[in-house]
Amino acid sequence: MNGDQIFPDVYDGSTSEEPWDHRFKPLADILECEVWQVQDTIGGAYTPEHLSKIHLDAVQKQAGLLTKAINPTKKLINVLHALPEETLTELRRRGVVTVEQIEHLLDVVTGRAERLHAWYSRYPRPGGRNVAAHTIAEGVRVAFRRHRKPITYGVDKGAPTTDFCRAVMATIAAFGERADWSEPARGAWEKQQNIQMRLDVLKANQKRRRELLEKYPFLDRKSISIRFQGIGVPANVAALIDNTDPAAKPLLVPIGAMRSGDKDTIEHARAWANSRK
Repeated sequence: MNGDQIFPDVYDGSTSEEPWDHRFKPLADILECEVWQVQDTIGGAYTPEHLSKIHLDAVQKQAGLLTKAINPTKKLINVLHALPEETLTELRRRGVVTVEQIEHLLDVVTGRAERLHAWYSRYPRPGGRNVAAHTIAEGVRVAFRRHRKPITYGVDKGAPTTDFCRAVMATIAAFGERADWSEPARGAWEKQQNIQMRLDVLKANQKRRRELLEKYPFLDRKSISIRFQGIGVPANVAALIDNTDPAAKPLLVPIGAMRSGDKDTIEHARAWANSRK
């Protein structure tokens, strides 16, 4: 893969008869929807062709070659600057590139190397991780989530046993990526599990907040808010936050005490809230 091909225009999967990317058809069939619905959901989110092992290796190689060219170019510029002016004038007269042109070349090479290194570093490959396959699996996860389909993981004797896993396997194959489906599918499923867990915690916290506000309405004041869990807030306390003074230290009230109606704790919280009217 040469420099001109490092970020080529990729085939979008369309044909003269079908303007939509037919590579999404296996996924659309499993989701029981139209191909364009899948493509509209995730089609522009990634380009698996640019994340294949061959392509990532090519980007890494070109970035390395450009980096190697930086120091010799700097040394050449230093040497040219050390030459007398009459010598530089003679070089220009003979049609040799100017020092200014070489300095511009150095800027271009340095910028290109930095951009390629930055792009490549976004896609680590620990243990030979297939970035393209994992990216495709993430797209399948998003499509399942948008279409309200269950995201489950299952395998039996190497074969997928759930619609989600079958969709990951079929979509990886449709994009021509030679990779095992199981690890990418498990990674996407675990991500969804983590998202669901955070959502469940959020819903539980909202429920607890409603319960506290029903029991202690004085807390429902715009200048005072309640936070459950988070930075600096243990799981067994509610933090009363003074919204009018971001620098004020939150008042930590034991949730168990508030639920049991501990009068001292509640009066302390009430006095604290009233002092910040």
